[in-house]
Amino acid sequence: MKTKAEMIASLDESRQIMREVLRDLQSARDAGGEITPAWTIKEMLAHLTGWDTSSTTTLRTHAAGETPGTPAAADRNFVRFNAENIHAHEDLSLEQMTQVWEDAREAFKQAIRELPDDKAAQPFVSAWGQTIKLDGFVHIFAEHEIEHAHEVREKLLGHSGEAQA
Repeated sequence: MKTKAEMIASLDESRQIMREVLRDLQSARDAGGEITPAWTIKEMLAHLTGWDTSSTTTLRTHAAGETPGTPAAADRNFVRFNAENIHAHEDLSLEQMTQVWEDAREAFKQAIRELPDDKAAQPFVSAWGQTIKLDGFVHIFAEHEIEHAHEVREKLLGHSGEAQA
């Protein structure tokens, strides 16, 4: 199992990759454009925020010795869970959403730091209902953010890294 510090470093790395993409978008003035057939940058950040917030709740519940809830398990393709997270943040500006996104990641990392070592070694139930260990759980979210960063870069910046006209 990776150490907590290594897990947090992987979350920091994925966040840095996304921040770089967002900086590129800002300079390209495309931050309001859709990145998927249905999501804007702000909505994608709300989506990522929802998962980080859910992860924080999951870890804190596990630390307390309780079984975490599974808010995303009812709809295995996560459509409803994602839509609820996007709707919960729809009144925020992109700047506000970006700050909430950053704050949610910091809370997730703090929940990892605070998780007692014995609990960190035990499997727990994820928000989507899968029993998983902490290092696998964190890996999923780091990779998830990197996948979205690559998706944004491909869609709005092209493969060369230069803004599309």
